[in-house]
Amino acid sequence: MNLIFDIDGTLVQSYGFDTICYAQALQDVLGKVRLRPDWGDYADVTDRGIFQGICADNGLGPLDETPLKTRFTALVADHLARDPGACLATPGAPALMADLTAQPGINIGIATGGWGATARAKLTHAGVPFDPTCVFSTDHATARTEIMLACHHAIAQPDAPTIYIGDGTWDMAATADLGWNFIGIGPRLMGQCDYWLPDFTGTGFTELVHKISGFS
Repeated sequence: MNLIFDIDGTLVQSYGFDTICYAQALQDVLGKVRLRPDWGDYADVTDRGIFQGICADNGLGPLDETPLKTRFTALVADHLARDPGACLATPGAPALMADLTAQPGINIGIATGGWGATARAKLTHAGVPFDPTCVFSTDHATARTEIMLACHHAIAQPDAPTIYIGDGTWDMAATADLGWNFIGIGPRLMGQCDYWLPDFTGTGFTELVHKISGFS
């Protein structure tokens, strides 16, 4: 069984401040630029993909992402230091990840549209256990599907069923493109996918995994 998790809004509750920090980093590095109404309006909803889309929309041409990544990482670190409660684990996530990691026959990966440094910082801050070698981010690729595939190639049993767990419509769309199974987490996907949970408390997640895959 291959289980691959998103981070923001899935394992940790960071979507709100993460968006604010990203927008501030954009302003600090690029100045006043035109943004689309929603991050989901960009072709690739990843930190790198959104940056590339903004550059294209504003006629800036291809720019080095390093200044933005550096500024964004610093803003996230400062926010976490100033407000320890800003990035909490999704209820049940730490215990679930620890339990899954200990189970034979289950391969755990993390594939996020964020950059690796901020992804690892948020997981660590929230107390969600993870293997750094199994965290794949937009440092590895621009498109979310490519990040997910990189994670899959690194951690998965090729013939075993794969489930991706995320909280955004872009997560659901990318999973459909890859032909994987999907479990939605949190309020943004309530009523929008076949398999959904509010969080990771109780036995709901395990029961859904069994229902989807027949894994035991």
